[in-house]
Amino acid sequence: MFDFNSERHNKLYEIISVMKLFSLIVSVMLIYSKYLSFHNATNTYTAFTSFSAITLLAVMIFSIYEIWMFSIKRKSRNLDKLDIIEILIFIGIFSMLVILSEATDTHAKLLFIFVIITSSIQFGIRFGTVIASVSSAIILLLDLIFIPYSTINIIFQNDLIIVGIFVLTAWVLGYYEKIEREHSNKMTYLAIVDGLTDVYNHRYFQESIRNYINEAKVKNYSVSLALIDIDCFKNYNDLYGHQAGDKILKEIAFLLKTNIRESDILARYGGEEFAIIMPQTNEKQALEIAEKIRSIIDKHKFHGEENLPNSSLTISIGVSCYPEKAKSLNELINSTDDALYRAKFFN
Repeated sequence: MFDFNSERHNKLYEIISVMKLFSLIVSVMLIYSKYLSFHNATNTYTAFTSFSAITLLAVMIFSIYEIWMFSIKRKSRNLDKLDIIEILIFIGIFSMLVILSEATDTHAKLLFIFVIITSSIQFGIRFGTVIASVSSAIILLLDLIFIPYSTINIIFQNDLIIVGIFVLTAWVLGYYEKIEREHSNKMTYLAIVDGLTDVYNHRYFQESIRNYINEAKVKNYSVSLALIDIDCFKNYNDLYGHQAGDKILKEIAFLLKTNIRESDILARYGGEEFAIIMPQTNEKQALEIAEKIRSIIDKHKFHGEENLPNSSLTISIGVSCYPEKAKSLNELINSTDDALYRAKFFN
């Protein structure tokens, strides 16, 4: 629901699409070159006719490819299976070009570098290395099939260098992609998780509740919100200091995290306040969940709570629901906040 990597994904998608298109352009140019060589086009009319036919073919290929890529991008961002099929198609095209050249054209063999680069970027070092190995095996196998024994050593030795370049490219790009992805995930974690309590922060809460409300409008379901405030927390800080108060925040955050549903989202709303987003939950269900949480915290023994006004550390919870009690995001937050203040008043 909350995706910091969407912009990165789109940029990579654009780069990969351009590389694949460029590989198609080079492929068409090689086909055109082979076509002219085969027909020995010596007059202007034949050359023009050949150029027109190949150009029309290229335009058709590019148009189909662009329409296909655009339609996939709109439907889904999980393209793994479709991308694998696409990679196999590209390998097939490049293999056919090598076959047409009877395994003697180095330019056709180097086309495999495009699919190796895109595979390594999209799927990482393992898959990139697999594609590099498959491409290398195809090239070396075609060498054995097409090149006469008198010349095989020269071509085969040259292609061993290409094979080494393929594997090295896959490993370097795949390893870089792994490092970059791990760094991106770490930055995302730091951006959305509260450093003290290890629950989601206010930024993630705002983005998540907005997305859930928008989704609820379309799918017509309820979204409940609970705001939780620690009673007498200021008194606890004054008595034991802020470090002890931080331990209480961590302890309560852990209790909340372990007693909510998997579908719920727990966030630190600010200070000593926490928020729980409960998707597909009506007000009655939300109140039952809130009461269960309040009871668990009430029964838990906290260090030094005997010196607080009520001799215990408790919480107050305010609950509201969209669209039963609120018709918009702002109304939901305000009504939940009002319910929290009423709960604190009667606590």
